[in-house]
Amino acid sequence: MIGAAITVFVAVIAVTLYLMAQAAWYDTNATLDIQREANLGMERVLRGFKAASDAAPRGLLDAKSFAVDGSGNISFTSGIDLKERRFYSENNQLMYDPDTAIGGDEIAILGNVTTFRCAASSQNPAKIVLIDLGVSKKIRAVEKIMNLSGVAVLRNA
Repeated sequence: MIGAAITVFVAVIAVTLYLMAQAAWYDTNATLDIQREANLGMERVLRGFKAASDAAPRGLLDAKSFAVDGSGNISFTSGIDLKERRFYSENNQLMYDPDTAIGGDEIAILGNVTTFRCAASSQNPAKIVLIDLGVSKKIRAVEKIMNLSGVAVLRNA
C-alpha cells in the first residue's frame, strides 16, 4: 500500500515537471520565433529586399538620400540605380515599395508589426537613420512584443 502511494506520488511529480518543462520550451521557442522575425525585418530594411524589378536587394545602407514622413515611414533614393524606394507600416505589416513611381508593386515583407518608426539622427541628419521595429505574437493568450532598434549609416550619402 505504501509502495503504491510512493509510486503515485513520484509519477505525479514527474508528470508535473514534464508539463512545466514543456511549457517553458514552448514559450522559449515562440520568443525565439518573434526575435527571428524582428531580426529578419530589420535586416530587410537595412540590407534590402529583392523585388522582381530589382537586379539586387536595395536597402537603406545603399541609400544616397532619405526622407522621413510624419508617421516615421521612410523613403530613400538608392545610390546605385537612383530609384526612389520606400519602407512603411500598413495594417500591421511592414511594406516595401521598390519604385515609388510605379503603383501596385508594393510587397509585404513582415507581418504582426506593432511599431515601425524611422528618424534622422541629430548628430548627422543627412547620413544616419535611427529605426525602431516592434513585432508581436500571441503565446498562450499572452501578447509578446519584441522591439528592436537599429542604426543605418548610409554608405553613399
